[in-house]
Amino acid sequence: MSGWFRSFTGDFRNSPSRGNHNEFVSESAGSAGTMKGIVFDRLRAGADTQEFDGQFAIAALESPGVEVSYQTTFLAAGDGKAVWSRFSADGRLANDNTRWVSDSEKLPGPSPSASP
Repeated sequence: MSGWFRSFTGDFRNSPSRGNHNEFVSESAGSAGTMKGIVFDRLRAGADTQEFDGQFAIAALESPGVEVSYQTTFLAAGDGKAVWSRFSADGRLANDNTRWVSDSEKLPGPSPSASP
């Protein structure tokens, strides 16, 4: 997450991306369908006290005739096969909710993909 503190100490001395994690979320949107997406967040030592220390999400509405697939995260240092091999086959992601908390590695999240 760009602009976030690098560790729980609230300064910029330690590893970048420490404590980041991505989470799949699915919530009802009433008669419109189901909102599905990935929340990009980080673990915090306490309450949010800085304006820039937040979270963001990428989501899509699953409704009749539309399927939303997702992949929570993958290692950015790899070649992308973890995402591309499945997606290139039929336009769907793997619905993989693998989660871990970063110890310094970057955690990308390709969610979501909506297909008819």
